[in-house]
Amino acid sequence: MAHDTPDLAEILRTVHEFIRDLKPRLGGMDGYQALCAQMLLEIALRELPEWQPQETADDARLRALCEVGPEAPRETLAARLAARIAAGEFDARMDELADELLRHVIAKVRVSRPKHLEPEHRAD
Repeated sequence: MAHDTPDLAEILRTVHEFIRDLKPRLGGMDGYQALCAQMLLEIALRELPEWQPQETADDARLRALCEVGPEAPRETLAARLAARIAAGEFDARMDELADELLRHVIAKVRVSRPKHLEPEHRAD
């Protein structure tokens, strides 16, 4: 998955808050399911510090553009790439850079709004 803010913990906390605010207006089975959803989110939040994100093809693409290995934190990749672009390191390779950045954006949109993509970009 492409990684941007908000991070996974922020997303889970926000969903938990939405359900907390909605739950008093629910009754019966809907209220019970909202309570279960809250409990499952609380478990996920407790387990999250032990969770390790999977390295994605998008991460590999950014690492290759940045010319760094797995030792570089994924949170730094976009800033590293921006610095390389600003320094003119891609001036002679703009077509390659544009192709890779398009792949990067498509990967992000596949996660957030896949229906906004052209059909040929919706699946690998």
